[in-house]
Amino acid sequence: MNIRKRIKNQRTKSHFGRGRAPKHIKRYVLGALVTKEMTIGEVIKKYPKTAFVFIDYGLHCVGCPMAFPETIEEATKVHQIELKKFLDDLNKVTK
Repeated sequence: MNIRKRIKNQRTKSHFGRGRAPKHIKRYVLGALVTKEMTIGEVIKKYPKTAFVFIDYGLHCVGCPMAFPETIEEATKVHQIELKKFLDDLNKVTK
């Protein structure tokens, strides 16, 4: 059994009883690196290459200190960007 499955089984069995973990836990265990709850500042600090994705989508606020506490979800709503596609592109860059 590979390491991801083993970790997933341990977490879901020990903490969630029936073997079903909430989506945010599954994402964490299975390797989704960037989530909608993360702030722009967190993402840029952890994964500097994601700055290019922000700029490609028209989010030129990457260098702005006022944008750093804003979450990914808030930024996509304000700039009318599709959240799921944006997160997919951010996670492609982080791998």
